[in-house]
Amino acid sequence: MRSNTAVTLLAIAVVTLGGSGWALREPSPSAQPTPSAEPSGAHRGHRGETPSGAPGTAAPSTAAPPTGTPSNALPSGAVPPGQAAQVAFTSANFEKYQKNADAITYKPALIPIGADVTALSTSRPEGRTTVLLTAHGLLPNHRYGAHVHQKSCGAKGDDAGPHYQNTADPVQPSVNPAYANPRNEIWLDFATDKDGNATAASTVGWKFTDRRPRSIVVHAEHTQTHAGHAGVAGDRLGCVNVDF
Repeated sequence: MRSNTAVTLLAIAVVTLGGSGWALREPSPSAQPTPSAEPSGAHRGHRGETPSGAPGTAAPSTAAPPTGTPSNALPSGAVPPGQAAQVAFTSANFEKYQKNADAITYKPALIPIGADVTALSTSRPEGRTTVLLTAHGLLPNHRYGAHVHQKSCGAKGDDAGPHYQNTADPVQPSVNPAYANPRNEIWLDFATDKDGNATAASTVGWKFTDRRPRSIVVHAEHTQTHAGHAGVAGDRLGCVNVDF
């Protein structure tokens, strides 16, 4: 992951999370990460990782609370357990489909093998979700469409299923602009610069519940908005698994 991407991710995380705290969906707080070997020279994707056990971190105080202070009182601005923002993160290089790949290209002529992609999602407890997508090494000065999709990536682009909608259109495939729009879905259309780099972000006024999306699909065109074609963005060029 490039340094400018890391700075962008940190900035969006700070702005989005604010003082509400955050929590990764997986693993659980008690789980310890297990080191795994990477193939030499290859960048495997990383989803939902966060540093733990930082040196110098003070242990929680066990002193009794001051007289008259409830033992379960929370500091000002703190969020009760279970009410922290939910965070999902994937950073990977596009590759041809293989089981457990994090970023897949279906058309290497348009999404080259080795191009890297980073996705960050934060969903705040009060009901707001921000998704950030950055990419490097794509075609220069090129327009792509991108949306959050319902299912995980597969061997074919169609395996990711339809767009994720906060309020589901009863008619599928959804091409009704009352449902297929950037307020009810998460659209991440972008255009690359002369070096093939791009950043896209979307914020919507709702959060994910138990019905969660599983991927971001990159399309061949920017998304259409008119009736009968709303949400259409051409061929599915690539797919990124994200544990939203």
